Amino acid sequence: MAEPAYVAALQRDLKRLGYYCGRIDGIFSDEVSFALARLQKNYSMRVTGELNEPVRRALHLP
Repeated sequence: MAEPAYVAALQRDLKRLGYYCGRIDGIFSDEVSFALARLQKNYSMRVTGELNEPVRRALHLP
């Protein structure tokens, strides 16, 4: 699993884009997974709720 600082950056990006409204706490929770699934659906990606390479590219994450 990703480091807490990386997950916090992911949470901030998802929040900025309107997919996540939880706390920025660095924990990869179900709420983060649901936010990723919504992003994947909106970007016509395969919906997994996982932080995969297509999601990283869409969010410009390393």
